Amino acid sequence: MAKRRVLGAQHEGASGRPEKPEGSGTNLVPNGSGTVIPEVAVYPPSSIVTSASPMTLSCPICSEKMVTLAQLNQHLDDEHTTVDNGTGDRRGSSIGIEKDFKNWFKERVIDNFIGPQQQREQKKLKQLDVFESNFTFSDDGGDTPKRSDNDEGIHNGSPRRRHKKKVMSVPRSHWQKPSGNDFCHTEGCNKSLGLKNGLINCRKCGKLFCDYHTMYRMKLNEKLENDTVHGIWCRVCASCFVGRDCWNGVNEGFHNDLSYDFHRLRDKKVVPINLDRLALQKRLFRLLGFLELVDSGKQSLASYRRFERDLVPWEDDKERHDCKICHWKFSLFVRRHHCRVCGLSVCGDPERGCSMPVPLDLVTKILNIRLPEEEDRDKFGPFSERIGKIVSIRLCLDCKRMLFVRRFNYRDCKKLEDGDLMKEFDRFSELRSRIEKVNDVTDELRLIDYFSKIEQMAMALSGKVKGMEKAREEAGDFNVQEYRLYRSFQQRIVGYLQENLPKLRRIQKRKIAEEKRLMEGKPKKKLLKRDIRIKREKLMVLTEQKFMIENLHEEYKKQRKFDDLQALDDNMADLEKEIGELKLELGEDAF
Repeated sequence: MAKRRVLGAQHEGASGRPEKPEGSGTNLVPNGSGTVIPEVAVYPPSSIVTSASPMTLSCPICSEKMVTLAQLNQHLDDEHTTVDNGTGDRRGSSIGIEKDFKNWFKERVIDNFIGPQQQREQKKLKQLDVFESNFTFSDDGGDTPKRSDNDEGIHNGSPRRRHKKKVMSVPRSHWQKPSGNDFCHTEGCNKSLGLKNGLINCRKCGKLFCDYHTMYRMKLNEKLENDTVHGIWCRVCASCFVGRDCWNGVNEGFHNDLSYDFHRLRDKKVVPINLDRLALQKRLFRLLGFLELVDSGKQSLASYRRFERDLVPWEDDKERHDCKICHWKFSLFVRRHHCRVCGLSVCGDPERGCSMPVPLDLVTKILNIRLPEEEDRDKFGPFSERIGKIVSIRLCLDCKRMLFVRRFNYRDCKKLEDGDLMKEFDRFSELRSRIEKVNDVTDELRLIDYFSKIEQMAMALSGKVKGMEKAREEAGDFNVQEYRLYRSFQQRIVGYLQENLPKLRRIQKRKIAEEKRLMEGKPKKKLLKRDIRIKREKLMVLTEQKFMIENLHEEYKKQRKFDDLQALDDNMADLEKEIGELKLELGEDAF
């Protein structure tokens, strides 16, 4: 057998000595001092000769140490070459050489080119594979993959091994052992575990699951506890993933609460406005209190006029020459007025509405709309006609908005809550919740009753909406917001009925079938002799009519009067139906 040449080594000649390659002889080269020294041929570094001992040879496949190249070649031929007998000798040798070359190329070229650091990074990425199985981990009882010798072994010709860093691993001693007839532990799954559905142990609880129900990952430490900082990613089941301490927590992560800053910035705007509103409201209350004294006769109207000017200092006419709202200059036609609450100068143009005298009765009616924080305050008035209709309080537009808008909004909301629309909405919500709770077959009558009530409600709302539309056409009293609310509510109820219409139809059909079955199962009432005689006579008459129609039917066929046959067929069907009912009622008494 021809001996094989080892990659990276010198080729042996016939004498067993290594042959020199071409151009590798010893040449005499003069140095700088004129002395002639031999030039030694430099060979590329071989993977067989290590840096520890140039004379030591090792197998590139199994790293077994050899003494001579002949021994190494014999070892390669005996241990790492598959040779077939007969004609397959040369082919087997070529296959073995190709396999050895691939192994050598992978270990010595690819590993040195990639480097152990990139290999470790690739293995880290491999550990993060979501679809890892039970067989991608080491057998040392942990979820840490084994390191190859290339990671910690010889690199760049250095025989020193690096210090192995301790890597945390997750224990596997608590894993459930497969028995060959295992099923997924997820409730409702019950898949048989194997090659088709997978056979995966939850790294935390150790139970066996299928691939689909172990698609969750969390960080575990050596004690099988959730450790988001120092743990390693592991594949777990849904119950362990949801059962973490931080799963049901609220705002347990890092957050930056800016509520205080926003409240502080908001208070800079809101607090002064509220203080101004309270000051204006207090002044208006004092005006009404003084008018109550005037109404009771304890004070006069002249004293009230002086009290108006003393209550708030009026703006000096020399300081402002235009209206503070519309900024029109005061003139003979644009008269100057002062608001009785804030004291600023405003115009009295009714078109712009910068200031208007508000009747005392209207002011009292608005202020008697008490806000939630004013429940303990007493109501004003009523004033007599002498004061209520004559006396008015001039208020500017800004003061009216600041004093009255909140009360108007509160009144509208209260009216909406106490109105018919909200009552109907609450009733609809209650009926809908009852329908959702009804699941028992015995409550089908109650369910039909609930749907009928909702249907009546929809009909009533439809009449209400039509009445509003008619009022709008007649240009009468019409509220657009109220109309939109009623129409939206009616559309919501109709949509709910349409969604549940198939369910209602199924219940009704099932109820009718059940009633029919009960009626058929009841014992038939025994007929009296008189009833039997009457029904027999009726049966005889119907039978005679049937016989006559059959004869007439045959005659029309012979005469080819096909247009009249359809009417005869209909009459025949009705007669057969009535005869069948009579025979069923008579039972054994029929003939």
